[in-house]
Amino acid sequence: GGRAVARYPARGDRALHDVLVATPGTHSVSKVGAPRTCRRCLSYQGMQHYLNRRAVPERHLWAFAIGDDGVCNLCHAYDDALDAELIDRELLQVVTAARTGGGAVVAFSGGKDSISTLYVAKERLCLTVTAFLFDNGYLPDNVIAQAKRVCASLDVPLLIGRPRKGEQARLARIVDRSTVSDPPPCDTCSDWIARELGRVVDEVGADVVLIGTNYWIAWTEHVHAAARRTTPSGRQVLFANLPFAARLTHADVVKNVKAAGAQVLSMPGMSSNCTVPALVQLRLGRAIGHVAEMEDLSLEVMVGHRTRKSALAELKKKAPALLTSSASKAAASRSAAERARPSKAAPRARRSAPPLR
Repeated sequence: GGRAVARYPARGDRALHDVLVATPGTHSVSKVGAPRTCRRCLSYQGMQHYLNRRAVPERHLWAFAIGDDGVCNLCHAYDDALDAELIDRELLQVVTAARTGGGAVVAFSGGKDSISTLYVAKERLCLTVTAFLFDNGYLPDNVIAQAKRVCASLDVPLLIGRPRKGEQARLARIVDRSTVSDPPPCDTCSDWIARELGRVVDEVGADVVLIGTNYWIAWTEHVHAAARRTTPSGRQVLFANLPFAARLTHADVVKNVKAAGAQVLSMPGMSSNCTVPALVQLRLGRAIGHVAEMEDLSLEVMVGHRTRKSALAELKKKAPALLTSSASKAAASRSAAERARPSKAAPRARRSAPPLR
């Protein structure tokens, strides 16, 4: 309940196909036209998973298939792994730990999701919070300036960290030269941020780290909104993806950003705070057959954070350089029967009423 629910489009969805990279040799276009696409998320048959390798268990990626119902095995696996009561307990555990312990540190990137997370933590959950922003050298000045304004208006201390000696040059090489055989550039930053968060948590004595990711933090037998991690001092603290735990939708995030006195900043690429995606999306996208960030959006659609329609609109708006006329031609090659096939409603996620609405 409370989750945004998309309707399944027809098989061989033209809207999705129009945002795929349609160049010879990619997975985007087959000789018979548009690839078969999942009717729930944005995954498609023959998809080369790139960002998903870090978020989704490998066994599900290797077994990728679209069933007779038009829904991919990733969506079905997620539904099987989702325990709504477990997510509720994890949210309660996180809030209790922050309130009874040393508060929380928010991984604050200056993007829309982290601004929303900071706002919810401070204003809705009434937690004692410290914001930590990691300036990787690719954050525009207006992003950092807005981050400072938001923290000042919410009366939240802001700590800013930067790469260690030699790491900035290393990141520049990764951004300039990385291929699909290498880990995604953002993984390098994520690892450094996790390292620095552990240090900051120990510095301020916090017991919780809140992250603005809109899907799970771990997927074992079940998907989890929170997980325990060890800090450099040996303390066990809870890391939690607050938007997923609290079932915030994309519309909620936009409202929270506005309530925090901020705005969703516009920049090239799929990010609302960092220029790295814009620098690598064309090179990597042509190699894997789609904009890499489409995989993140697909997971957000899968869990009900946003509608399929809004995810596709975001791709069309933010990645126009990857659209080609051949994509439209391939989509147009679908049979009239496929285009006329009626849509079916998506099954609702097995979740209870949203706790923060």
